[in-house]
Amino acid sequence: MLNIFVHLGHGQGLTNHQERFSHGQVPDPVPYDFHLAEQMGCILTYSVDHPENSATRFARRAIRKILGFDIVHALRNLPAISHNDVVWTMEERQSLAVTFAIRMFCRSAKRPKLIGQSIWLLDEWDHFSRARKSLYAWLLSRVDLLTVHSNDCLLKLRSILPNSSSQVLRFGISSRSFPHSQPRGTLALPIRILAVGRDRSRDWPTVLSAFGNHVEFDVVIITPNVRKKEVEPYRNVRVIRDATMDVLRSHYCWADYVVIAMKRNLYSGITVALQSVRMGVPVVSSRTGGVPTYFNDDQVLYVPFNDPEAMRRAVLDCGPELKLKRASEVQARFERDDYSSHGMVRRYIDLSKDLLKSRSNVPLY
Repeated sequence: MLNIFVHLGHGQGLTNHQERFSHGQVPDPVPYDFHLAEQMGCILTYSVDHPENSATRFARRAIRKILGFDIVHALRNLPAISHNDVVWTMEERQSLAVTFAIRMFCRSAKRPKLIGQSIWLLDEWDHFSRARKSLYAWLLSRVDLLTVHSNDCLLKLRSILPNSSSQVLRFGISSRSFPHSQPRGTLALPIRILAVGRDRSRDWPTVLSAFGNHVEFDVVIITPNVRKKEVEPYRNVRVIRDATMDVLRSHYCWADYVVIAMKRNLYSGITVALQSVRMGVPVVSSRTGGVPTYFNDDQVLYVPFNDPEAMRRAVLDCGPELKLKRASEVQARFERDDYSSHGMVRRYIDLSKDLLKSRSNVPLY
């Protein structure tokens, strides 16, 4: 039986997350549906936010800002971490913090194995200072298994740490919050375009230029990152800044196409693409980020990044029959490769078992 410690960021613990879930702000009752591992025979322990006063909170945040990860939060949880077989993380902030804590302070003869996940760090690597690169490379080289969500991230990681143990661990979304919906073979007039996203890679000017004030389209953008004055010139564009899961699902049901316009990056777009596909909506995506790792050219309409004309033409040239064909094929790919959170958790468990098969005492650094 696997004993797993899930290290979450400070403020992202179970109580806060479950409250957000009850208000429809997040898609899963436990972050990333990791609780599904309990149904697969694992025992899970989660990181805990320890009480703080104003002074200790200030100190923790100051150290986090200097290092780029929350070592204080990791050290507070180190006693619980050290009593488990494997530690799961989902972001590099947690991966780096746990690695530092284990390597520097864990005196257990049988230290836990760590699956360290990276999402955005590799995309920003070239902009880090030499000192920060050295620290992060030292820590990452000591992670038992480094995982990423996209092929481009993996190439970047292996160029930085060619001897690391690393691989793609494909992401998954909640099947409960995004139920399987049959693709539609019809098109509304005007064509309904939905664009969703909140990370810094999104290219909202390209979406506005491609579809704004074109009578063929009705556009909804769901993001907190578009300013009112940016949208005012476009009569056919509406912006929703803070959508609940109910609102998000209703707009996936409404849309003819979901558009994922991105600046050049290594990691982005995966979550929205998977949600769209699960709910039967064909995807138009910039050929960058993480989406090409999950779906091929027969399944997603790819266009060059920063090319609004190509994005608009891709939608106009895709008639109802081709739209239905692509949506059906991409949805079949989702099911075949199991891009649900259940599938992702199973992949975590399989990797954890492989790590424990090769368990050995590793010198402390």
